[in-house]
Amino acid sequence: MDIHGGPVWQCRNRWQGRLRGAKLLADHGIASLFPNPRGSSGRGQDFARRVKGDMGGEDAHDYLTALDALVARGIADAARLGVTGISYGGFMSAWLVTQDPRFAAAVPISTVANWYSQHRTSQIPYFDALFLDGEPSALDGLFFARSPAFFAHKVRTPVLQLTGALDQNTPPTQALEFHRSLLEHGVRSVLVTYPTAGHGIRGFPEVIDATARYVGWFLEHFAAAAALS
Repeated sequence: MDIHGGPVWQCRNRWQGRLRGAKLLADHGIASLFPNPRGSSGRGQDFARRVKGDMGGEDAHDYLTALDALVARGIADAARLGVTGISYGGFMSAWLVTQDPRFAAAVPISTVANWYSQHRTSQIPYFDALFLDGEPSALDGLFFARSPAFFAHKVRTPVLQLTGALDQNTPPTQALEFHRSLLEHGVRSVLVTYPTAGHGIRGFPEVIDATARYVGWFLEHFAAAAALS
């Protein structure tokens, strides 16, 4: 499952094989799902507003029910599910593995792991205050309750993170916080930081290395999951 950014963005009805190794994964028999949950654009303002004040809430359930539907149809194997995404997709792919153990592998890219530090280190600090609809200093609010780093103890999924050292939207320290939190709890975690990359890994030659790591991570852990099932 490849989750779009935004969160008010969309996966369009077009060929997606050019995205992040989708064609290479397909060559190995791995299907890719590009969902548009509540909060996505293209279905009107009311649908887009449903993520405001609830990032990582009901939209997270939309992603999981989408996977349930594919498993029920025989398109997806419940033992070999993976999740990835860039930016908000990076946050959500990190968040989902803290909430549900079903994933055999995850690759968050340009993630947000801690909304407290994100607010104070990002160049877009008021995005999170708007979309979490809360006070960044409130210890009992969503800045804590929706931060993946604070729930790393619940993760069982191997996690590969890809981040750019020059990223000012989701600074690379976000991925570092999640990485060290996962290691602290004995979770297999690998963090790759590209020194000349910004938000998303888009330029060459970094994108070649990132794609190879991304595809290899899923193939490795899907094979391991298949052997156990």
